[in-house]
Amino acid sequence: MPSVTRAALLLALVALSSEAHVLEESTARLTWRDGHLELGADVDLVLAARADATALATMSEGDLEAEREHLRTVFQQQTVVTVDGEPAPLTLREFPSATELRIVAATLSASGHQHGGLVRLSFESTRVFPRARLVALTLPAVLGATVISFVEPTSRYTPAGASAAFEVHAVKAPPVERAAVLPSWVTVSACVLVMSVALVLAFASRKGTR
Repeated sequence: MPSVTRAALLLALVALSSEAHVLEESTARLTWRDGHLELGADVDLVLAARADATALATMSEGDLEAEREHLRTVFQQQTVVTVDGEPAPLTLREFPSATELRIVAATLSASGHQHGGLVRLSFESTRVFPRARLVALTLPAVLGATVISFVEPTSRYTPAGASAAFEVHAVKAPPVERAAVLPSWVTVSACVLVMSVALVLAFASRKGTR
């Protein structure tokens, strides 16, 4: 993607998220596909910076490039994925350039915010896992609360005009505990006993009044 087009798209995303507050928190989507892991994260990048948005927007080229490298290191080292407790090495494939970082900071500063614009980062695991039971993701704590989703795409080859069916792995509700039901003969016996006692008491009461 040409740098000008990418910068324009980035500017639009930051303006949308900072002004309209469409996205309030950083989000991440971890995708597992045939043992391969991909991570896409929309993060509030300025939260991890050592300066606020206004300072980033007015930094010299050298200082801004140094800040960019600092941010890249933070996200590369503090974004951790494990598969069954074993680390899955990640490579940061997509990260804003110094120019794009300045655009983010300038857009936020102009709108009266020092953070809040979400920027897309992309990671990819350099290792393939043949199988897994539990996949876990940890993002840098400086981002605060985040929304993380896990996706395991399933593909189907379908001829023209045919339908592809997919099983939905819905969370089942816990079983409802039912009250114990007594056998029918116990219920009948109890009724007979109660009726017998009632008759005896009634007879005794009538005899006592004579």
